[in-house]
Amino acid sequence: MRRVVAFFTLIVLMICTANFQQAVAGELHRQRAEYSGNSLAFLRRTATAVARDTTLRFGEWGLAIMDVATGEMLVEINSDKSLEPASNLKLFTTAAGLKYLGPDFRFKTRLNDRGEIRQGLLRGDIVIVGGGDPTLGSNQVTGSREADDVVSTWVTAVQQAGIRQIRGDIVADISYFDPITIPDGWLWMDIGNYYGAGATALCFMDNQYYLFFQPAKNVGDPASIITTKPAVPGLSFVNCMSTGPVGSGDNGYIYGGPGEMMRLLHGTIPAGVAAFSIKGSLPDPALFCAQMLKTNLQQNGVSVSGDARVSCEPASPGENLTILYSPPLRDIVYWINKKSINLYTEVLLKHLGKIKYGQGSFEQGILALNYFLTEHQISLSGMHLFDGCGLSPLDVITPRQMTLLLRVMAQDSLFIDFYNSLPIVGSKEDDGHLGHLAQLCRGTAAENNVRAKTGLIERVRAHSGYVHSRSGRLLCFAMIANDYSGSWRQIDRLHAKMMIAMANLE
Repeated sequence: MRRVVAFFTLIVLMICTANFQQAVAGELHRQRAEYSGNSLAFLRRTATAVARDTTLRFGEWGLAIMDVATGEMLVEINSDKSLEPASNLKLFTTAAGLKYLGPDFRFKTRLNDRGEIRQGLLRGDIVIVGGGDPTLGSNQVTGSREADDVVSTWVTAVQQAGIRQIRGDIVADISYFDPITIPDGWLWMDIGNYYGAGATALCFMDNQYYLFFQPAKNVGDPASIITTKPAVPGLSFVNCMSTGPVGSGDNGYIYGGPGEMMRLLHGTIPAGVAAFSIKGSLPDPALFCAQMLKTNLQQNGVSVSGDARVSCEPASPGENLTILYSPPLRDIVYWINKKSINLYTEVLLKHLGKIKYGQGSFEQGILALNYFLTEHQISLSGMHLFDGCGLSPLDVITPRQMTLLLRVMAQDSLFIDFYNSLPIVGSKEDDGHLGHLAQLCRGTAAENNVRAKTGLIERVRAHSGYVHSRSGRLLCFAMIANDYSGSWRQIDRLHAKMMIAMANLE
């Protein structure tokens, strides 16, 4: 009797399993069938026309469009080609950061005293222990503390500890990360400018400064340096900057490597204004931070007999005076992807290496990123990375890898934080962040619909993100143009055609 019951039970299970498989297959078929044949054909014709555009004649263009629910690749052109992604690479790093650190993670910066305190005299050092907070002293991320507030808090903490004299140094401890601040593969023309600021364990004021010029009256004549803001001790310039036409904008470059206090200025700034500023990367942000603290201590009645200096070796623990916390990672990721901030991304990459492999370096960070991708069944074939932000022209990924990543994140509980960080196409809300993207697709089905990360370096233009089709399905996509002719705005117009076609898919 038991065998008969077991036999019938097995038959029922087999029938149920078969019905379930048929239901799943039917559901997938139903989902695929939701796309109108004419609508899908139009999307594919649009993609073919873009690929054949004369702007891309001498270059390469990769496209992948995927249905998030089914994983079906709807359109693909060169989807397995290795292409430079520029800042689209930030999507890989921010996705891994949210997964491994969590959206509520906060970076810490400690202020310690190291030595003995007697009758207001500290025989030892004050140590700023960097914890890799990229927002320390910044005014970009909501909840971050600006430089004056940070230094004022530290001065108060020293005074509350009863310290009136420091017979020692102000030390910036940057040992949490390795001392290599610039990834391999970054260009010399980039690293002296604000977007090429190096990643260190003690970042300060976004590791940047403003350099103000007075343009000449005549185009081609030298532009004069007015000042820097803030004043950076020891910083000097060889000025080869000239004056460009009225309205020509910022075409100036600052050349100089990490730690180098001599900077070479080259290029043009526009005529027709009383003053014009460009932004440079601080040669040594940790040292500048320590110098600023020393100056403010002395201005507030705390004498310091020693120097401001940087230590790559861990300082002895000492007594903790105060801890400053960054905004939560979700807010930092928001600004990484909205404003495409290279510094924040590279610091996050080093954190990935630190938590995964115990070393805060670019190499270990890339290994952690690779582990994240393989953990989610994304092949690394055709991918070669040198940084986490895409500034290096040596970085390559495939459009397929990007869409697979976007699909993984769309199916994750962290999706809302990731999705909200992407700029909105055609949205006035984003005008202050990425105005050129906010101007695309106005008055179309793509307006306030497409969420896309932009990428732009020399002869590279990319857009990757999400769009809801007219039938309500969520699509993810990657469009990457390399070595195109003409301007990146021409590529934007081609990509806008694709965005509108995706949004109109029925």
